[in-house]
Amino acid sequence: GVIGVLSAVLIPTFINLNQKANQAADESLVKNLNTQLAMRKQTEGANRTMSEALADALDAGYKVENLTPKGNKDIVWNQETDEFAQLESAPAAAEAYKYWTVAKKPSDLEKGYSSYLYYQPEGDITVNTGFDVGEYSDINVTYNKGAIAKSDVRIRTNGGVLKINADTDTVSHYAGLQDLTIDAVANASYHEYGYVIGKATVSRGHVVIENTGNIPEVAVKNVEAGHTVKVTANAKTIITVDAASAEKTSIVANVKDIFVDGVEASGITGAAASQVVHSKEITTEAALKSAFDNGEFAKLGADIVLSASNYSFTRTSFAGGQTENAVLAANKSVVLNLNGHKITSSADLDDEVNFIAVNNNGSLRVYDDSASGNGYIEANAKMFYNRGELVLDSGVYFTNTLCTNTDYRSMIITDQNSKTTINGGKFYTPKCVTSSWGDMVINGGEFVNAGATAWKTVKGNAYESWAYTIRLKAGTNQVNGGDFYGIHGSVSLEGGTSTVKNIRSEASGETLTKFVAFAGDKIQLHPIGNKAAAFTVDNDFVTANKTTFNGASHYALYVAGEENLVYATIESGNYSAGRLHAALIGNNNDGGKGFYAHCTINGGTFTGASGQDAVKETGIHIAYGAGYTEIFGGTFSTNVESLMKNTIDYSCRQVAEGQWVVSKNK
Repeated sequence: GVIGVLSAVLIPTFINLNQKANQAADESLVKNLNTQLAMRKQTEGANRTMSEALADALDAGYKVENLTPKGNKDIVWNQETDEFAQLESAPAAAEAYKYWTVAKKPSDLEKGYSSYLYYQPEGDITVNTGFDVGEYSDINVTYNKGAIAKSDVRIRTNGGVLKINADTDTVSHYAGLQDLTIDAVANASYHEYGYVIGKATVSRGHVVIENTGNIPEVAVKNVEAGHTVKVTANAKTIITVDAASAEKTSIVANVKDIFVDGVEASGITGAAASQVVHSKEITTEAALKSAFDNGEFAKLGADIVLSASNYSFTRTSFAGGQTENAVLAANKSVVLNLNGHKITSSADLDDEVNFIAVNNNGSLRVYDDSASGNGYIEANAKMFYNRGELVLDSGVYFTNTLCTNTDYRSMIITDQNSKTTINGGKFYTPKCVTSSWGDMVINGGEFVNAGATAWKTVKGNAYESWAYTIRLKAGTNQVNGGDFYGIHGSVSLEGGTSTVKNIRSEASGETLTKFVAFAGDKIQLHPIGNKAAAFTVDNDFVTANKTTFNGASHYALYVAGEENLVYATIESGNYSAGRLHAALIGNNNDGGKGFYAHCTINGGTFTGASGQDAVKETGIHIAYGAGYTEIFGGTFSTNVESLMKNTIDYSCRQVAEGQWVVSKNK
């Protein structure tokens, strides 16, 4: 009938009009996005990753979900032109990886495009095109070659491990990694524009550290017959090569501060080839002192005992102002490979109150590449005083003298304008691991302090020794990972600007399950006897006797202006206290210098002791300094709604007994 005829005419017309409207909306979106990208390109250059392109889009008010096409054409980002575009069908396989889409489910990774991750993966990711982890962290990524060689594969990560097996492809990496393994990459190479916290292990191909990149160590291992490895260093690094790979490895050194172990000078070219520092085996104290004096690459070939302090210096007023005596002084660029050996202090240094093992005014990097990882340094109280650049990659660090609170006896003391980076290792002390007035970055490691006022009940008042595991007093600081344990307190942010994420922080208050025993006037942090053996078995440490701990613990997280203004941002982590609050913001009992402390909590789990708050804010306290807290996310053992400054957009909900969650309202 007439209705049927009209339907046959009108319905397709309406559908066609709707499709045209959707297509017009997509075209308008792409045009607006490209206008934004073009403006940024004029001032800051082209985007290199889809994360950067999406950040530009967000600045224009477009979120990731806005990129879902309404019409029948995919909306993609072209990495070569740095422009968004519409594609009606997938491009040729050889070109598809240059176009990026948003992956909202696992099957989206198989379309041939490069992918921006927009779903929570259940495990590791394997791809054969470009890949960007988006806002996710610590995802392990494997890149395998596909059927077609690719000349510009881009991978962006945020932690985790990256493995490359693609002898036909050129790969560029952006942002951060924990470790990198290259089983194979094309001679056209792997390019590091971001950073690797640990090391890069390479077996085949060409690796380029760009001048904006950072790889602390490139370890060339197990290069098979018929294959080669080439390392081009445009930024400072350590390059170690095993004996079987030495003849198959070449190095291009284009900047100074390239330290090489395993390749002779004949295998090194580049603008700074003559400035390469080759490793030297060290077996005596005199040779070690010479290596520090002359800026060498010291590789221990035997255990070393430090017998006498040779250098006198005075700390700046920021770090106490007292005169110290040092055994080793690093005024140049020095690399120390513990190589499974130990550096200890002789008995004649035990009673030197102002003794410190290393005074660093230059650039010092310490690591241990032995199979056991148990190379270590032991000092009686203070190990490093840093006024330059100090990097600790691995190894074990141990101080053993119980002392009073007033001696500034932290293991690592850093001065204003210094930079300290801790990428890993184990740090054991009866005092603070760090007292830092400079900039500090901690990416991982295990940090334990056994300071407690209760020691006075065991050893007398002279041994009252409260301590936080790390004390950050000034500068710009990033704590990106690590496990922090303390009896009396754990992480203390007392000045400067700090961002904290992905850590475990515990202030036990009663027992420190890792260790604690006495040996004369020393506090023994390992079983009496062979300390080196204890390093391999964490559960082998002596357990503290609970009856010796009678004083209340402090906090897993303490944010207070004891030294200067404090601005702290807590992104994630696990914080627990055995007797008091998991976190205290501000100071209400002893002051320090009484500056303002501001803490923003965006995530993390906070567990206070029974009957105590998860997070406590002191508020405005005239005598001791104000504490101010903003909470936008996280899980808490008590209700923290009173600390939320925005209860319109965010809410605190109880999800179980003793568990409250703060999240954004939907």
